[in-house]
Amino acid sequence: MGSDFIYSYVPKCEITPERKARLLTLADNLTEDSPEIDSLRNECDPAGSLEELREEVRGAIGLLADEPLGLRSVVDLDLPGADYAILFTGGLSWGDDPTDSYRPLSTIAATVAIWAQLEEWAKAEKLLNRVEPTAATG
Repeated sequence: MGSDFIYSYVPKCEITPERKARLLTLADNLTEDSPEIDSLRNECDPAGSLEELREEVRGAIGLLADEPLGLRSVVDLDLPGADYAILFTGGLSWGDDPTDSYRPLSTIAATVAIWAQLEEWAKAEKLLNRVEPTAATG
């Protein structure tokens, strides 16, 4: 039995106080019937109550909003041709989380509505910041 490389990523966008409030509302709207509830239970705590899962998601949102690049284990990737930049973390795992930021990012990645909102904002930001090549720049 050896180690495995595991990773997680989420769309990267600016998280303003208004956007953070929107994401927290999405977390509060999670129900037992939400499509991602089983994935969240696998990611967080299979025996956790709905409120505990919501709290886990709210904590992940807080990390994403307040200090994503303050963590050494998160990298900002904006690959050529991609629709948006991502925040990426990963590493070798022997059954544990490979980095301190793996669990929060994978929690967000497992939350469909939050992922979709982040993706929408990230795509819009990429379009706003796109620089088209000119004769002077190639």
